Amino acid sequence: RREYCAAKFSSYQIKGGNVEGLVKSCLYVNNKMLKADKNKTSTSKQKKKKKGVEEETSRAVVLTSYREPIQRCLSSIHQLCNKNLAGRSNATLAACRACRYDVETPVWDKIVNMTLDHYEGVEAVTRMRLEHVQVLSIDMIDINSFFDSLREELRPSG
Repeated sequence: RREYCAAKFSSYQIKGGNVEGLVKSCLYVNNKMLKADKNKTSTSKQKKKKKGVEEETSRAVVLTSYREPIQRCLSSIHQLCNKNLAGRSNATLAACRACRYDVETPVWDKIVNMTLDHYEGVEAVTRMRLEHVQVLSIDMIDINSFFDSLREELRPSG
């Protein structure tokens, strides 16, 4: 966990409701490492905390992405009906062959509910309020231009 949390960039694909716990855990681990590093390099005079001086603390930026719900739902149907068919249930295979909502309705409802769960997770991440953590949400259609702009902004000058 230490190596993963200490990385400058990490990516996860997890349920939105689990993100806050993950971020809190990494902040805790990183703050412990900062204190340990500071204690190793400090002299006894430097160890005394000066009044009004804030200790260095770990910070994070959380970027969550989403895409238009119909696109996500259609992608899920494509994955379900065209990938790893050997592992699918008979009900799922029947639903995919018929490609109609009235055939094996529970299969289709499950996909819709998974899509809804995903967007509730995006909302949970977006509403996350943690000290020293900034949260950004971005539509997948904009992600390439976002990272292109970020790369330009972070390019060393000169």
